This record gives sequence, C-alpha cells and structure tokens, in this order.
Amino acid sequence: TVYPNPSSGILSISANSIEGPAKIEITDQLGRSVLTAAVQSGNETLDLSGLPNGAYFVRLIGENGSASQRIILAH
Repeated sequence: TVYPNPSSGILSISANSIEGPAKIEITDQLGRSVLTAAVQSGNETLDLSGLPNGAYFVRLIGENGSASQRIILAH
C-alpha cells in the first residue's frame, strides 16, 4: 500500500509481505527510472516532492517477492 494517493510528494509505503532488505524503484509512465533506494524493510517514507506532477509507479522488490502500485503526484 502506498498512501496518500494522490500525493503532494510525501509517500508512506507499507508492504508487510516484503521482509528484510529491499529496493524501491520509482518509474515514470514511460518506464524510465526516476528514483531508486535501498531500504531495510517494506515500511518506508519517501519524499518525491522534487518530481514533476504526474503518474508514477512505485515498485518494492524484496528477497521474497515484489509489489507495485501506481501513484499520482499533484503538488
């Protein structure tokens, strides 16, 4: 779950099914990576306020699986 959605830029990510170290990747609608970050769990807060308004995909990739969700940024 990624919330709030739509967001002004501060996102909370909660993925209880992802355990241990993971990678977060944010891509635009064309599939271009705009941000990647290594995280220690599936529960994180990200600041995307520097990105332009629009639709993005948040993908959390862990050792035991992955999860993705479409988000809208509207500053």
